[in-house]
Formats: sequence, structure tokens, C-alpha cells
Amino acid sequence: MIHFTPTLGIKDTAKNVNHFIKENMEVFWDVFKPLIPYIVALHLFDIVITNFFMPIDAKSGERIDFTLGGLIAGYFYTCLAITWHRVVIHGPDNFTPMNPFKPKKSELAFIGMGIALFAGIFVGGFIFGLLAAIINPFLLILIIPFIFFATYAWLKCMFYFPSKATGNTITLKQSFEMTKGYMWKMYAAYIVAFIKLFLILIGLVIVMGMAVAALGFASAKLGLNESLTMSVVQTMFVIPLTVFFQPIFTIIWVTVLSNYYQYVLQNGVKSDYDER
Repeated sequence: MIHFTPTLGIKDTAKNVNHFIKENMEVFWDVFKPLIPYIVALHLFDIVITNFFMPIDAKSGERIDFTLGGLIAGYFYTCLAITWHRVVIHGPDNFTPMNPFKPKKSELAFIGMGIALFAGIFVGGFIFGLLAAIINPFLLILIIPFIFFATYAWLKCMFYFPSKATGNTITLKQSFEMTKGYMWKMYAAYIVAFIKLFLILIGLVIVMGMAVAALGFASAKLGLNESLTMSVVQTMFVIPLTVFFQPIFTIIWVTVLSNYYQYVLQNGVKSDYDER
């Protein structure tokens, strides 16, 4: 296990992030394993409800997706993110994992702000879509500048999260100041850091897609129950995504974010903020 040393360059940061995660995979699994049963059970719950109880949409001819379990599962990924911020900032030998069933005030603030940002972006997109439907479809072109603005605002708020995860008091206003000059470095470093894993995921999806097609063909020939077959197929996709790819993508972003958060604090601005 190694302690994390922040870097500035995009390529250096991506390399640093991947090396840190590789060297601390044992810590990652120790943190994530207690959360896996809840995440998998919630996603399987969605699959069962969707395929056995949800109605078929008249327009698409497909079953309406039930997603409540996945939304709740997002809470456990947030718990992973909070804990991993501590792993990076406090060190893999000196961190305290978040208890998902006894969240602290600062952890609730972390979660609440994440929900607020997501809701704000969702509502903004919904308003643009509604205006386009009511007034003029041409207004949909405004969604492009909205996406850029939403991404900008989202990145400007990012230092709030490692601060709250580690029990500090940086505000959104301070985060806006601290992220100046670092936003696009964070975004680019994350892309460089996750691209290899993303390509592996694409390859896996292709292989699994072929397996699903073969399973669908075999089930049709054998006259198997359609709902049961779809449940098996979706489970084949859900398990690797929920227990490996999604959490790894999560900690890659968290490590990149913690890297630049620490870099800023260590290069002349620490005295301006309440860092205990």
C-alpha cells in the first residue's frame, strides 16, 4: 500500500491515479465487499420487478423499466466514494470507512449536495425539452450550451466533495475559487485514466452481447419462459457492471478529484481555508 502524492499534469495524474488504485486494490475490496450484497440485491430486485410485474409499453412494445433499486444502490456507491476520498487523502493505513447505516452530518451534506446537483441538471434539461415541445423543436439546439454550462458548474463544485468526505468545511463558493485553472485538467485526467478500462468494458459488452443473442435463440427454440430468460440475460450484464466496472470507474474519478484537491491545498491556498 502506498500513500498518494498529488500531481499537476494530466498524463502524470492519470498514471499516478491508476498506479495508486492498482497498489491498493486490497483496500478497495475491503471497503467495497460489505456493500456488494446490497448493490447486487437492489439491481436484481429491479430486474425481477421489471420482467415479472411491470406492464409493456404500448408504443415501444417493451416492458417499462423499474429503477427504484438502482436509485437506492446509488447511495452505496456514494458511500464507496466518500470512503475512497479518505483512502486517498488520509492514506490507506489511516482512513475511516463510512458506515452506510450511520451517516454523519458531513456525509449527509456530501450526499445531499450530490443529489442537488443531479436534480438541478435534470430539471434544467427537462425544462429545455418541455419548451422545445411547447414552443418550437428548434429550441432543442439550446441543449448544447446547457450541457457545457452544466458541466462547467458541476466541475466548479467538485472540491466541496473531498472536503466534506474528510470532515472539512470548504463551501461551494470556495470550491468555485479553488477549481480555477483545474477543472478541465480534472476532466481530461479522468478520461485518460479510465480509457483502458473503458475499452475492456466495450470488449466485454460485445462478447456478452453475442452470448445473449445465442441464449435468446436457444430459449426461443426450447420454449423457455420469456420473463425468466430476460432476467437471466440482464443478470449476466448486471453482475460484472455493478461489482467491478462501476465501482472502479467511481474510484478513478474520486482519486483524480482528490489529487487536484490536495494539489491546490499544498500549493499556496491552504491557509485560506479551514482544513483541520
